[in-house]
Amino acid sequence: ELAEPTLILIEITNSGNVAIEKAEVEVSLPGDGYLLPGYFVRVPPGYEKVWSIQKRGEKSVVVVLEHVNPGQVARVRFLSDQYPPSDPIVACAMPNVEFVRATRSETMRMAEVVALAMAASRQSRRIR
Repeated sequence: ELAEPTLILIEITNSGNVAIEKAEVEVSLPGDGYLLPGYFVRVPPGYEKVWSIQKRGEKSVVVVLEHVNPGQVARVRFLSDQYPPSDPIVACAMPNVEFVRATRSETMRMAEVVALAMAASRQSRRIR
């Protein structure tokens, strides 16, 4: 059972001038919550097989990026069973790999996501 399902947002960028090969970015949560592998948003054509998300224990996942071009961004979403007590922990030992962690304001309880989606749907119906 998911006590308080939460969507977590992370963006990983190659900030260098050359392609990065085999970057592993570990994402974990503080506290007692479980972190579930999620999905990539807008995967570039041909990258479906070179970008993956792997589970590593109950509170950690690894984003594996076999190839990342300069300036390229991998947008990743994860699901947690509860709202974390603080920001997610994101780590990568490779140079030129930068990430934008979800802040407390960007980490959304799924109830908020559903409410926003429903409001947007109602609004689009009014516009038609």
